Amino acid sequence: MTLQQWCFSFKGRIGRRDFWIWMGLWLALMAAAFTLANYQLVAIQSIAFFIVALLWPTAAVLVKRLHDRNKAGWWALLLILAWMLAAGNWQMLAPIW
Repeated sequence: MTLQQWCFSFKGRIGRRDFWIWMGLWLALMAAAFTLANYQLVAIQSIAFFIVALLWPTAAVLVKRLHDRNKAGWWALLLILAWMLAAGNWQMLAPIW
């Protein structure tokens, strides 16, 4: 499987090792991005673009891992939605509560 297929295709399967390599790389990239943003070396808009740009490859890797576990790829939507809700700005909901 080429890198392009690995990052952008929702077809196929990947093993546990490849999945955790991607998640480790994703975590390292996010930590570096937010560290740079914390020291105001990078604008927060750049970080937002970076997160959105990594959303597609992360979804593709997640769907492939679900396929490897004999689960439908649509379960990835629930997992990504849960992650987005957990990472959201809950202070914005204070007037609603």
